[in-house]
Amino acid sequence: MAVLGRDHVRPPVPCPLREFLGVPCPFCGGTRAFELAATADPRFLDFNAFWVLLAAALVLAGVAALIAARRGRAPISALVARARAAPAAVAVALVLGGWTIALLNRGAIVS
Repeated sequence: MAVLGRDHVRPPVPCPLREFLGVPCPFCGGTRAFELAATADPRFLDFNAFWVLLAAALVLAGVAALIAARRGRAPISALVARARAAPAAVAVALVLGGWTIALLNRGAIVS
């Protein structure tokens, strides 16, 4: 039995929040979204695509930073400085973003 195959079998360790309250946590559906995105399946949007899109944005930001550093510029240094100034606010925003998408896609995630 596959943990996460094409049939999207539930993981062997259930989400405690989903099991006790019936509400997906901010990370619910993330693994299935990554799996589907990795196979270029557009159904990744039915799960918690927030984390996939965030990972893609971070990769693009990293590539942009490498290109800027190679050219002798650092265009995202101000953004990084602001993020360091408020790590709690960034963490809360990320959790709320993931949770919003998880709740919007609750039907696909919980089933």
